Amino acid sequence: MVFEGFTLLFEAWLIESCKAMPVNNVSQLTGVSNHKIWYVLETIKQELLRHEDFSQIDTRVRDETSVAFRHNYITLFVDLKEKKTLYHSDGKGH
Repeated sequence: MVFEGFTLLFEAWLIESCKAMPVNNVSQLTGVSNHKIWYVLETIKQELLRHEDFSQIDTRVRDETSVAFRHNYITLFVDLKEKKTLYHSDGKGH
């Protein structure tokens, strides 16, 4: 259980719902604040990353790109062979 007061089944439903719709919509549907939903998603992401094995990746690229037109940047690490985003972070040079 990631967030106190949520059952594992409810957390799983929140995560699956966020795959299908924006967090704000899930928040309105459930009455759970955006902050709590983002906390659950971030905690699950960090747990999954701890168990990820990147040792077999031999073709990877780092790219910095602007989000929208406001010069808000993100840094992406991509596995070119599998065509999969490995990691992303806010800002340039992270």
